[in-house]
Amino acid sequence: MGPLRRCDGGDSRVNRADPLDAVPRPVSVPDGPVKRVGNRSAAPALGGYAATWAVTRSPPRALGMLLAGVPRAAKAGRDAFAAPNR
Repeated sequence: MGPLRRCDGGDSRVNRADPLDAVPRPVSVPDGPVKRVGNRSAAPALGGYAATWAVTRSPPRALGMLLAGVPRAAKAGRDAFAAPNR
C-alpha cells in the first residue's frame, strides 16, 4: 500500500470529473409533508384568529390563536436540515 494522497486540495488532479449535463425536470417537485400541513392549517388558523378577535377584542389573544396554527417546529427543522454547513 502506497502513501495516502491528500483530498483537501493538495493535488488538483485528484477527484476531478467532467460536469454532468443538466436535464430539466419533467414535472415540478411535489409538496412535502411540512408544506401540505402548512397549506391545510392556514385557513383554520385565520378563522381562529378572526373568531378570537371578534369574541375577546384582544389582539394579543387573537395573535396567539394565529400562531398556534402555524407548524413552526416542522418548518424550522426542515430549514435547519437544509442549511449549508459552515
